[in-house]
Amino acid sequence: MPYAQPAALRRLRMESEFNNIFRCLLFGLVAFAGLVGCQNSADSASARVQRVIDGDSIQVNLASQVVEVRLAGIDAPEYRQAYAQRAKQLLSDMVLNREVVLQQRELDRYGRTIALVIRTSDELVVNAELIRRGAAWAHPRYAQPGWFLLEQQARGAKRGLWGSQRPVPPWDWRRDRGTTYSPK
Repeated sequence: MPYAQPAALRRLRMESEFNNIFRCLLFGLVAFAGLVGCQNSADSASARVQRVIDGDSIQVNLASQVVEVRLAGIDAPEYRQAYAQRAKQLLSDMVLNREVVLQQRELDRYGRTIALVIRTSDELVVNAELIRRGAAWAHPRYAQPGWFLLEQQARGAKRGLWGSQRPVPPWDWRRDRGTTYSPK
């Protein structure tokens, strides 16, 4: 008859095995987070915002160069659209003359850097905050999934541009006028 282990010893072995599994999972998560961090840092750059062009575009000083940045995943009212000046002012209040981190996505066809903009002082994701405040739309093709909920909440609360009767999305406004992009 095989030797029967006392219950306390069996429990101790199970706890030890659980701890080993937990340590392996924790190590794996930390290693994965490190790899993700390395990936993001390769695509990230710190910059100082020197000009706000409109509600979704800024100019930054990046490594002694002036770079135009288009905020990724959002679309703010165009220059002659309702709420355009207020959207620009909100963006100015958030980032003008401040340090930001740019998580670059790509360059657009006009040579602008498309990026997630994160305010360094408090790690505020500016792109999402503009949507939350009702100063921009979550772009249907490029926004991050959680941003649509922020837009829906802003609409429900009638924040920002959602306080007007029927705000026209900038992509529709540009299409109706036969324009795409014009540097301001």
